[in-house]
Amino acid sequence: MEDNENNKPISALESLTDEWYDLTFWPDEDFDYDKFVNIFDKTYRIFKFFSTKKFVDRAILALYESVITFFRFGRMGSVVQKNACKIIAKCMANDTVVPIAPCDIEPKGSFWKYGGKEIYLDYNDVNGSVARYVELMESFK
Repeated sequence: MEDNENNKPISALESLTDEWYDLTFWPDEDFDYDKFVNIFDKTYRIFKFFSTKKFVDRAILALYESVITFFRFGRMGSVVQKNACKIIAKCMANDTVVPIAPCDIEPKGSFWKYGGKEIYLDYNDVNGSVARYVELMESFK
């Protein structure tokens, strides 16, 4: 089969999908937080683009599923950092891909509530969002 220009975006999505699965099932001690941030940022740019569109490519669904698999089964890092990464990834994926109708504007973040407190998960600042989540969780110790 000959590769053409139309296959390049699909293969890029497939590659990113594979990166999520690699991150999900890599051994705990080898978790690379910087890799998570890089994959998250690339995924968010793609999902945000499609969030306002009426139709999406089927490859987006595979990428979405890889993010949700990361949320369900990801094994890595400290418990609090792990949960922060998983929750931010799931919120971003659900806010951008799952809405039945196209979003009026690209989702930039969401609020997360826990124990009567609330933080903002900024999808353009995943490092800051993880730090805010960790701070929130540690405030309950």
